[in-house]
Amino acid sequence: MRAREKFIQPDETHLHVAASVLDMDAWMPLVPKERPVYFTAQGLFMYLEEEANKKLFQQMADNYPGATLQFDWFAAWLSNRIMKGFKLTKDYTTPKMPFGVNKNNAKCLLESSVPRIEVEKIAWPTENVEGLLRWIMHIFMATPILKNYQPGFVLRVKFPSE
Repeated sequence: MRAREKFIQPDETHLHVAASVLDMDAWMPLVPKERPVYFTAQGLFMYLEEEANKKLFQQMADNYPGATLQFDWFAAWLSNRIMKGFKLTKDYTTPKMPFGVNKNNAKCLLESSVPRIEVEKIAWPTENVEGLLRWIMHIFMATPILKNYQPGFVLRVKFPSE
């Protein structure tokens, strides 16, 4: 929490809560319901089981109609690889990440949890990538079978208003 607060200070528009996202009774009552809410979650959902993700999305939709959530998800193939044990370096094995979904299945999964949810795919930022890698990324993202398997992606959802 201290590291986050070096970049974003808590104030009347930025609420920081030190609680497990799964302990919804601890943090949901602290989030104001009388004004628009924008949630962000980076590097979170891949550590939760699929059912925990679904329950969280359903509870957020029920408690914060019209709220927006921006987050990242891992591809299913990457989650499966990590679940088998993935040594990032000689001395470090990544923690288990049980949840992943391929990009083309993400919208259906979200809609099965929260009917009428609006889903927006956020493009990879390539403006600061130079040279050959920039062109490779553009080709990758323009090829349907390849872009479905990109390792991670960012989505922005809007929960249905009541």
